[in-house]
Amino acid sequence: MDDYFEYLYDLIIKHELSDEEVEYSQSLYRKLINLEYMENGRSTTKEGILEKLLETVEKFDTDTIEGALASVFIYHQVAEEWLFDLLELTRFYIDLKLYPDRITHKPSEGLKLIALISEIDNSIDFEYKEDLIRYGRLVNQKRNEIAHALLKKNSLKEIKQETDKFEKHFYNLFKALEGDGEKSYGAIESLLEMIKSFHKWSDEFYDKHKFLLTDILETNDIDFLEEVNFENKA
Repeated sequence: MDDYFEYLYDLIIKHELSDEEVEYSQSLYRKLINLEYMENGRSTTKEGILEKLLETVEKFDTDTIEGALASVFIYHQVAEEWLFDLLELTRFYIDLKLYPDRITHKPSEGLKLIALISEIDNSIDFEYKEDLIRYGRLVNQKRNEIAHALLKKNSLKEIKQETDKFEKHFYNLFKALEGDGEKSYGAIESLLEMIKSFHKWSDEFYDKHKFLLTDILETNDIDFLEEVNFENKA
């Protein structure tokens, strides 16, 4: 074993000293160190379906009304999944910043796009947040207008004009999330950089996590190696 925190945690488990605080602390540590926060898809989203839908929609002929309308509804679902992922990143960052204190986040699994946008809007600040909120709302608004007003248009050409507007909003949302040729990164990379600030042993989260584990062992007179001795032994 070459991970000091896993070594401490195993000793705690072995001596039946674990509790809710220890389990929460260790779960944050593992999620951070194993980069599990990089994969935040909904549990109900089937593996690989997002990529398959994007590959499919790119083959659509959006010059046709059927292709244009199909792309709107698929892209709206894709945007919802993207913002779900981003909301989970903000919440993980909050958990790290608050630790050892903790809060209970509102369930997000069933949230629709507009509700996800609202949660993100009320969360922490990060680069490109304003653009993301703006274009996310426009994507949702335009999709609803298209879905509920098809029979109010005078021609298929008018419908196509509306789908073109949606596509522009969607592309701007993508730029806010991922960046483009003009900027090398977007909101997601901004949040990842914030989370990566916890990846050094000297950082606050690691220090608090280490204190919790070692304090339990010391309080219960359990022998354990100091970190420097553990590393030398490894």
